[in-house]
Amino acid sequence: MYSWFFVNLANVLFALAYLVKDIFWLRAISVVACSANGIYLFLAPDKPLWWGIGWDAVFVAINSVQIWILLREKRTIVFGPDEKELFETVFRRLSSLEFKRLLDVSHWVNQPADTILAKENEMLSSLMLIYRGVVRVAKQGRTITILKPGDFVGEMSFVSETTASATVVVMELARLLCWDKDKLCKLLAEDPGLKMSLDEVLSCNMADKLKRQA
Repeated sequence: MYSWFFVNLANVLFALAYLVKDIFWLRAISVVACSANGIYLFLAPDKPLWWGIGWDAVFVAINSVQIWILLREKRTIVFGPDEKELFETVFRRLSSLEFKRLLDVSHWVNQPADTILAKENEMLSSLMLIYRGVVRVAKQGRTITILKPGDFVGEMSFVSETTASATVVVMELARLLCWDKDKLCKLLAEDPGLKMSLDEVLSCNMADKLKRQA
């Protein structure tokens, strides 16, 4: 009778694992789900189904090793003051490991006033995030908005894979965190969970910009 509790627990946990975006929690929940399924295979039939229990043990072992690797990586992650501020504000929806992966393919750039970051109707090679400074966004020569620290530059072009919809010019010395478009696309293609997290961050920033323009 109690065997049905374990099989239902396992299925509920497997469903929950599919819903979470953080790879650490996906693996942790999978370990518990496989363990519960193994208990079911031991109790439910007339005699234990050792082949099924064996596969569950393999899955538990694989995920346990990966959890150990993730925990070790987390302990070695150290953010600088600027990176820590961005992680706690702009990228607060990401895990520390996800943010570290983004940082690994990024670089910092200081741009003086009057630097053109994007030109209307031209392709962008980078996605940029303003850390310090102010930039002006103009369309057909008319200023439509001012971007502040925490805003992205080129995110619409990056997401839609189209040319820049406006010209973006630095108004005062700006410090930017930049990603090469090709390198970032390759990283996101290899890590769908990270892509979902970054898409959420970019969408929230775009929505905030639209509210300011309204």
